[in-house]
Amino acid sequence: VFLLLIYNLKLLFLLIRRCSGELTYCSGVRRSRDAIVWLGQRKHSSYDATHKNTLNASMTSVAQMYSMVHEADVLLWHENDLSQADADALVKKTNIRFCVLSKATGWGRPSSQIHVEASRKGRWSEGYLSMIRWYAITCWQILVNLGYEYAMRFDDDSFLLSRIDYNLFTILRKTGAKYGFRSVARECDRNFGFFVDKYISQSQ
Repeated sequence: VFLLLIYNLKLLFLLIRRCSGELTYCSGVRRSRDAIVWLGQRKHSSYDATHKNTLNASMTSVAQMYSMVHEADVLLWHENDLSQADADALVKKTNIRFCVLSKATGWGRPSSQIHVEASRKGRWSEGYLSMIRWYAITCWQILVNLGYEYAMRFDDDSFLLSRIDYNLFTILRKTGAKYGFRSVARECDRNFGFFVDKYISQSQ
């Protein structure tokens, strides 16, 4: 009985820690299994990231073009520099959660790279590299920990330009898909698109 009590208390502790951890970096509560994700910032190293030009305009396009937006949660990840006033396009459309980027949520360098000096001649800024790592590697387990099953990503300067009157997440769930897309836009240099095509063909 004593061992069972310790085990149950341990489970309770883990549950409390998980719930409190979620509350420390995301506002509100989860209301859907699906999430639409933005990573926003007030300042950007390569373009104007003001309310009018990027993030809120991107969210406005989704509000206007995706009729099922209310069936998903919206997660706005930021470095503790955004408020509801910076992203109010979806306030009355769906459940919006403001989530803070930190080491606990997979933001920044991996521990093995903490003491590596950044190149002053590098093509990409430190923040950009952190974003790529977060989207490619670390965000997925964080989203799972928050209770989400599917996520749709938008850059803060990307826009939805055609009407969608069906639930994208329902289609993915019914077909058992792990990944989905509506169109292909090759905008990267150094033959990255061809690399992706080859990887997909060899992985099926």
